[in-house]
Amino acid sequence: MKKKNLIGIEIGGTKLQIVRADENLQIAEKITLAVRRSQGASGIRLQIEDALASLRRQGQIDAVGIGFGGPVDRRNGKVLNSFQVEGWADFPICEWIAEITEAVSLLENDSNLAALAEGLLGAGRGSNPVFYTNLGTGVGGGLIVDGEIFHGRTTEAEIGHILVDDGGRTVEDVCSGIAIDERVRLSAAANPEGFLAGQCRHATGGEARFLKNGIERGDPASIAIVDEAAGRLAFALSHASRLFDPELIVLGGGLSLIGETWRGKVEKALKRLHRDMPLNPPGVALSTLGELVVPTGALLLASSS
Repeated sequence: MKKKNLIGIEIGGTKLQIVRADENLQIAEKITLAVRRSQGASGIRLQIEDALASLRRQGQIDAVGIGFGGPVDRRNGKVLNSFQVEGWADFPICEWIAEITEAVSLLENDSNLAALAEGLLGAGRGSNPVFYTNLGTGVGGGLIVDGEIFHGRTTEAEIGHILVDDGGRTVEDVCSGIAIDERVRLSAAANPEGFLAGQCRHATGGEARFLKNGIERGDPASIAIVDEAAGRLAFALSHASRLFDPELIVLGGGLSLIGETWRGKVEKALKRLHRDMPLNPPGVALSTLGELVVPTGALLLASSS
Protein backbone atom coordinates (compact mmCIF):
# COMPACT_ATOMS: atom_id res chain seq x y z
CA MET A 1 0.00 0.00 0.00
CA LYS A 2 1.36 3.40 -1.00
CA LYS A 3 2.28 5.66 1.91
CA LYS A 4 0.53 9.00 1.99
CA ASN A 5 2.60 12.11 1.40
CA LEU A 6 1.11 14.91 3.52
CA ILE A 7 2.03 18.59 3.62
CA GLY A 8 1.40 20.97 6.50
CA ILE A 9 1.73 24.73 5.97
CA GLU A 10 1.85 27.50 8.58
CA ILE A 11 1.47 31.07 7.29
CA GLY A 12 2.10 33.52 10.10
CA GLY A 13 2.83 37.21 10.39
CA THR A 14 6.59 36.70 10.70
CA LYS A 15 7.25 33.04 9.91
CA LEU A 16 6.40 30.55 7.17
CA GLN A 17 6.76 26.82 7.87
CA ILE A 18 6.13 23.95 5.48
CA VAL A 19 6.55 20.30 6.50
CA ARG A 20 6.27 16.98 4.71
CA ALA A 21 5.15 13.86 6.58
CA ASP A 22 3.69 10.39 6.10
CA GLU A 23 0.26 9.17 7.21
CA ASN A 24 1.65 8.58 10.73
CA LEU A 25 2.57 12.29 10.88
CA GLN A 26 6.27 11.46 10.98
CA ILE A 27 7.92 14.62 9.63
CA ALA A 28 10.51 13.87 6.98
CA GLU A 29 11.31 17.41 5.86
CA LYS A 30 10.82 20.92 7.19
CA ILE A 31 11.24 24.29 5.49
CA THR A 32 11.25 27.45 7.66
CA LEU A 33 11.38 30.90 6.08
CA ALA A 34 11.06 34.47 7.32
CA VAL A 35 7.94 36.12 5.96
CA ARG A 36 8.67 38.92 3.50
CA ARG A 37 6.13 41.32 4.96
CA SER A 38 7.35 44.24 2.86
CA GLN A 39 6.51 42.26 -0.30
CA GLY A 40 2.98 41.53 0.88
CA ALA A 41 1.00 38.37 0.24
CA SER A 42 2.39 37.98 -3.28
CA GLY A 43 5.91 37.64 -1.89
CA ILE A 44 4.79 34.96 0.57
CA ARG A 45 2.99 33.08 -2.18
CA LEU A 46 6.20 33.00 -4.20
CA GLN A 47 7.99 31.50 -1.19
CA ILE A 48 5.27 28.86 -0.81
CA GLU A 49 5.31 28.05 -4.52
CA ASP A 50 9.08 27.52 -4.53
CA ALA A 51 8.95 25.36 -1.38
CA LEU A 52 6.14 23.18 -2.71
CA ALA A 53 7.95 22.71 -6.01
CA SER A 54 10.93 21.40 -4.05
CA LEU A 55 8.74 19.07 -1.97
CA ARG A 56 6.95 17.71 -5.04
CA ARG A 57 10.28 16.43 -6.29
CA GLN A 58 10.19 14.03 -3.30
CA GLY A 59 6.97 12.46 -4.58
CA GLN A 60 3.36 13.17 -5.42
CA ILE A 61 1.56 15.12 -2.68
CA ASP A 62 -1.70 13.54 -1.48
CA ALA A 63 -3.16 16.22 0.81
CA VAL A 64 -2.29 19.66 2.15
CA GLY A 65 -3.38 21.26 5.42
CA ILE A 66 -3.00 25.04 5.76
CA GLY A 67 -2.92 27.04 8.98
CA PHE A 68 -3.35 30.76 8.29
CA GLY A 69 -2.67 33.55 10.79
CA GLY A 70 -5.93 35.42 10.45
CA PRO A 71 -9.65 34.97 9.80
CA VAL A 72 -10.54 32.38 7.17
CA ASP A 73 -13.56 30.94 5.41
CA ARG A 74 -12.67 27.28 5.88
CA ARG A 75 -15.74 25.95 4.06
CA ASN A 76 -14.86 27.78 0.84
CA GLY A 77 -11.09 27.60 1.31
CA LYS A 78 -10.58 31.37 1.35
CA VAL A 79 -8.46 33.71 3.44
CA LEU A 80 -10.69 36.55 4.62
CA ASN A 81 -7.96 38.92 5.75
CA SER A 82 -4.58 39.31 7.44
CA PHE A 83 -3.91 41.82 10.19
CA GLN A 84 -0.15 41.76 9.54
CA VAL A 85 0.38 41.40 5.77
CA GLU A 86 -1.34 43.23 2.91
CA GLY A 87 -2.80 41.40 -0.07
CA TRP A 88 -4.53 38.38 1.46
CA ALA A 89 -8.15 39.64 1.50
CA ASP A 90 -10.62 37.16 -0.05
CA PHE A 91 -7.82 35.03 -1.48
CA PRO A 92 -8.91 31.49 -2.59
CA ILE A 93 -5.89 29.80 -1.07
CA CYS A 94 -7.14 26.20 -1.25
CA GLU A 95 -7.88 26.48 -4.95
CA TRP A 96 -4.45 28.02 -5.51
CA ILE A 97 -2.62 25.33 -3.49
CA ALA A 98 -4.59 22.59 -5.25
CA GLU A 99 -3.46 23.93 -8.64
CA ILE A 100 0.18 23.86 -7.51
CA THR A 101 0.13 20.44 -5.85
CA GLU A 102 -2.70 18.61 -7.65
CA ALA A 103 -3.81 17.53 -4.16
CA VAL A 104 -6.72 18.00 -1.80
CA SER A 105 -6.23 21.21 0.20
CA LEU A 106 -7.91 22.15 3.51
CA LEU A 107 -7.78 25.44 5.42
CA GLU A 108 -8.08 26.47 9.08
CA ASN A 109 -7.06 29.38 11.28
CA ASP A 110 -3.55 28.72 12.62
CA SER A 111 -4.56 28.92 16.30
CA ASN A 112 -7.33 26.39 15.73
CA LEU A 113 -4.77 23.99 14.30
CA ALA A 114 -2.36 24.65 17.16
CA ALA A 115 -5.20 23.90 19.57
CA LEU A 116 -5.96 20.67 17.69
CA ALA A 117 -2.33 19.56 17.82
CA GLU A 118 -1.92 20.31 21.53
CA GLY A 119 -5.33 18.83 22.35
CA LEU A 120 -4.71 15.52 20.57
CA LEU A 121 -0.94 15.08 20.62
CA GLY A 122 0.52 17.60 23.07
CA ALA A 123 -0.06 19.00 26.54
CA GLY A 124 -3.84 18.58 26.29
CA ARG A 125 -3.85 14.88 25.48
CA GLY A 126 -6.35 13.19 27.80
CA SER A 127 -8.10 16.47 28.76
CA ASN A 128 -11.48 17.65 27.50
CA PRO A 129 -12.30 20.40 26.64
CA VAL A 130 -8.92 22.05 25.92
CA PHE A 131 -8.51 25.78 25.35
CA TYR A 132 -5.32 26.96 23.65
CA THR A 133 -3.90 30.45 23.34
CA ASN A 134 -0.69 31.73 21.81
CA LEU A 135 1.07 35.05 22.26
CA GLY A 136 2.97 35.57 19.03
CA THR A 137 2.88 38.38 16.47
CA GLY A 138 -0.80 38.47 17.41
CA VAL A 139 -2.84 36.64 20.03
CA GLY A 140 -4.94 33.69 18.92
CA GLY A 141 -7.03 30.99 20.52
CA GLY A 142 -8.70 27.68 19.82
CA LEU A 143 -11.08 25.33 21.62
CA ILE A 144 -11.06 21.53 21.29
CA VAL A 145 -14.19 19.67 22.39
CA ASP A 146 -14.39 15.87 22.15
CA GLY A 147 -11.27 15.85 19.99
CA GLU A 148 -12.57 18.33 17.42
CA ILE A 149 -12.20 22.06 16.77
CA PHE A 150 -15.14 24.09 18.04
CA HIS A 151 -16.38 26.26 15.17
CA GLY A 152 -18.52 29.35 15.31
CA ARG A 153 -20.36 30.95 12.43
CA THR A 154 -17.20 32.49 10.94
CA THR A 155 -14.58 32.85 13.66
CA GLU A 156 -14.27 31.39 17.15
CA ALA A 157 -12.20 31.51 20.35
CA GLU A 158 -10.70 34.85 19.25
CA ILE A 159 -9.32 35.66 22.67
CA GLY A 160 -6.98 38.26 21.17
CA HIS A 161 -9.98 40.43 20.32
CA ILE A 162 -11.47 40.45 23.84
CA LEU A 163 -11.60 43.99 25.25
CA VAL A 164 -9.46 44.68 28.30
CA ASP A 165 -10.91 48.13 29.03
CA ASP A 166 -13.70 50.43 27.88
CA GLY A 167 -11.23 52.43 25.81
CA GLY A 168 -11.32 49.73 23.15
CA ARG A 169 -7.96 48.09 23.83
CA THR A 170 -7.86 44.36 23.18
CA VAL A 171 -5.80 41.50 24.57
CA GLU A 172 -3.76 41.66 21.36
CA ASP A 173 -3.05 45.36 21.95
CA VAL A 174 -1.47 44.64 25.33
CA CYS A 175 -0.28 41.00 25.24
CA SER A 176 0.95 40.28 21.71
CA GLY A 177 4.63 39.85 21.00
CA ILE A 178 4.66 43.24 19.30
CA ALA A 179 3.05 44.88 22.35
CA ILE A 180 5.49 43.22 24.77
CA ASP A 181 8.44 44.23 22.58
CA GLU A 182 7.26 47.84 22.85
CA ARG A 183 6.83 47.51 26.62
CA VAL A 184 10.42 46.25 26.93
CA ARG A 185 11.75 49.13 24.80
CA LEU A 186 9.88 51.71 26.89
CA SER A 187 11.18 50.16 30.10
CA ALA A 188 14.73 50.16 28.73
CA ALA A 189 14.46 53.83 27.74
CA ALA A 190 13.16 54.74 31.19
CA ASN A 191 16.11 53.04 32.92
CA PRO A 192 19.23 53.41 30.71
CA GLU A 193 21.43 51.68 33.26
CA GLY A 194 19.15 48.68 33.75
CA PHE A 195 19.42 45.11 32.48
CA LEU A 196 16.89 45.57 29.68
CA ALA A 197 18.60 48.70 28.38
CA GLY A 198 21.82 46.78 28.01
CA GLN A 199 20.08 43.96 26.16
CA CYS A 200 18.11 46.27 23.87
CA ARG A 201 21.04 48.47 22.87
CA HIS A 202 21.68 46.65 19.59
CA ALA A 203 18.32 44.92 19.14
CA THR A 204 16.13 45.60 16.11
CA GLY A 205 13.02 43.75 17.24
CA GLY A 206 11.92 40.75 19.28
CA GLU A 207 12.92 42.43 22.56
CA ALA A 208 10.52 40.23 24.54
CA ARG A 209 13.10 37.45 24.27
CA PHE A 210 15.22 39.25 26.88
CA LEU A 211 12.60 38.80 29.59
CA LYS A 212 13.50 35.17 30.34
CA ASN A 213 17.10 36.05 31.25
CA GLY A 214 15.88 39.15 33.07
CA ILE A 215 13.60 37.10 35.30
CA GLU A 216 16.34 34.54 35.96
CA ARG A 217 18.59 37.43 37.06
CA GLY A 218 15.88 38.89 39.27
CA ASP A 219 15.61 42.07 37.19
CA PRO A 220 12.68 44.09 38.64
CA ALA A 221 11.70 45.63 35.29
CA SER A 222 11.51 42.22 33.57
CA ILE A 223 9.48 40.78 36.43
CA ALA A 224 7.08 43.75 36.34
CA ILE A 225 6.49 43.39 32.57
CA VAL A 226 5.81 39.65 32.84
CA ASP A 227 3.55 40.10 35.88
CA GLU A 228 1.52 42.70 34.00
CA ALA A 229 1.22 40.53 30.86
CA ALA A 230 0.28 37.45 32.89
CA GLY A 231 -2.43 39.36 34.73
CA ARG A 232 -3.92 40.73 31.54
CA LEU A 233 -3.87 37.36 29.82
CA ALA A 234 -5.42 35.70 32.87
CA PHE A 235 -8.20 38.31 32.83
CA ALA A 236 -9.05 37.33 29.25
CA LEU A 237 -8.71 33.62 30.02
CA SER A 238 -11.14 34.01 32.91
CA HIS A 239 -13.82 34.90 30.35
CA ALA A 240 -12.93 31.87 28.22
CA SER A 241 -13.03 29.70 31.34
CA ARG A 242 -16.46 30.94 32.42
CA LEU A 243 -17.87 30.53 28.91
CA PHE A 244 -16.43 27.14 27.98
CA ASP A 245 -15.31 25.55 31.30
CA PRO A 246 -12.24 23.83 29.81
CA GLU A 247 -10.43 21.17 31.78
CA LEU A 248 -7.08 22.56 30.64
CA ILE A 249 -5.69 25.78 29.18
CA VAL A 250 -2.52 25.45 27.11
CA LEU A 251 -0.20 28.43 26.71
CA GLY A 252 1.83 28.74 23.51
CA GLY A 253 3.69 31.43 21.61
CA GLY A 254 6.83 33.39 22.40
CA LEU A 255 6.12 34.21 26.05
CA SER A 256 5.64 30.52 26.83
CA LEU A 257 9.41 30.20 26.30
CA ILE A 258 9.83 31.93 29.67
CA GLY A 259 8.72 28.56 30.96
CA GLU A 260 7.37 27.56 34.34
CA THR A 261 7.57 31.10 35.72
CA TRP A 262 5.16 32.30 33.01
CA ARG A 263 2.82 29.35 33.45
CA GLY A 264 2.79 29.79 37.23
CA LYS A 265 2.06 33.51 37.06
CA VAL A 266 -0.85 33.02 34.65
CA GLU A 267 -2.25 30.17 36.75
CA LYS A 268 -1.99 32.17 39.99
CA ALA A 269 -3.73 35.19 38.45
CA LEU A 270 -6.44 32.97 36.96
CA LYS A 271 -7.12 31.34 40.33
CA ARG A 272 -7.49 34.76 41.92
CA LEU A 273 -10.06 35.72 39.28
CA HIS A 274 -12.04 32.53 39.98
CA ARG A 275 -12.50 33.10 43.70
CA ASP A 276 -16.25 33.66 43.27
CA MET A 277 -16.75 30.52 41.17
CA PRO A 278 -18.15 27.31 42.70
CA LEU A 279 -15.78 25.12 40.67
CA ASN A 280 -12.01 25.10 40.53
CA PRO A 281 -10.39 26.95 37.63
CA PRO A 282 -8.94 24.91 34.76
CA GLY A 283 -5.41 23.61 34.87
CA VAL A 284 -2.75 25.60 33.02
CA ALA A 285 0.02 23.95 30.98
CA LEU A 286 2.75 25.02 28.60
CA SER A 287 2.70 23.95 24.97
CA THR A 288 4.82 20.85 24.40
CA LEU A 289 4.95 20.95 20.59
CA GLY A 290 6.88 24.21 20.34
CA GLU A 291 7.44 25.71 16.91
CA LEU A 292 5.92 22.66 15.20
CA VAL A 293 2.51 23.08 16.83
CA VAL A 294 0.77 24.70 13.82
CA PRO A 295 2.41 22.48 11.16
CA THR A 296 1.46 19.43 13.24
CA GLY A 297 -2.13 20.63 13.38
CA ALA A 298 -2.01 21.24 9.63
CA LEU A 299 -0.85 17.65 9.11
CA LEU A 300 -3.74 16.42 11.26
CA LEU A 301 -6.08 18.44 9.04
CA ALA A 302 -4.51 17.01 5.88
CA SER A 303 -4.77 13.46 7.23
CA SER A 304 -8.52 13.93 7.73
CA SER A 305 -9.13 14.51 4.01
